[in-house]
Amino acid sequence: MKSITCVFNVYGKSFSPTQAEMDTGLLFSRKREPGEVRTTGPFRGQPVAAGSAAIDFEVGRHCLDQAFLDWVHALGKVIPTLKTLGAEDMIVVFLVGYNPSFYFVLEHDLLEALARLGIDVECDTWLDTSLPDDTWYFADSKMLAGLLGTSESHVEESIKSQMATDFVEQLQELGSPPDFEVYLRGMQSVEAEICISAREHDPMSPIIPTGTKLATYVAKERPA
Repeated sequence: MKSITCVFNVYGKSFSPTQAEMDTGLLFSRKREPGEVRTTGPFRGQPVAAGSAAIDFEVGRHCLDQAFLDWVHALGKVIPTLKTLGAEDMIVVFLVGYNPSFYFVLEHDLLEALARLGIDVECDTWLDTSLPDDTWYFADSKMLAGLLGTSESHVEESIKSQMATDFVEQLQELGSPPDFEVYLRGMQSVEAEICISAREHDPMSPIIPTGTKLATYVAKERPA
C-alpha cells in the first residue's frame, strides 16, 4: 500500500502569506510572516528572515483523481499573483510513503498541468511500515501448503471446493472446471487472503475477476 501527499511550498523575503490568502483565496496549511518570531526549534526567539507557506493535498493512493488535477490547475492560476506578492521560490513536492513497494502513475494531463506551473517538482519516498502490506503475490500449491502447514493436494481440493460453493453460477456456465490462478495478499501478515482468477482457456477473459476474494486462511508461521 502507499499513501501520497502533495505539498506546495512558497518562500520569499517580502512574501506575506496572510496577504496572499486575502488576494488569491488560498488557504495555507502552514505559514510564517516575514520577521515573525520563532517559537520552537534551535532558533526560538529569533525572527524568520522571510515569509513562507505550504498547502497540503492528501492525494491518497494514486494521482488519477480529478480533484487533484483541478487543484494543480488552481495553483497555476494564482502563481503569477504570488510572484507579484514577493514569492521567490516555489516547489511542488510529492511525499510518498509505501509498504513494501510502490509505483504511482502521473497521467499526461497531470504532467502537462505540472509543467505549466513553471516550478520544480520533487518526489520524496520512504518505507512506511505503519501502512498495511496489500501487495498481491502469485502463489502455487506448494507455497500455500507451506504457509498453511498442510499438503498440496489438500490445498488444491480446498480451493476447488470453495470455488464450487462460492461461484456455483459462474462455474455452471462453463460446463467444466476452469483453469484458475491463486494470489496471496499481505505476505508480511500471518493472515493470508487467498484470491483467485478463474479463466476459460483465455487469459484475457476471466470468468471470475482477478482479485476476487476466495477465503482467508491463517498461516501457522509468519512468512519470511
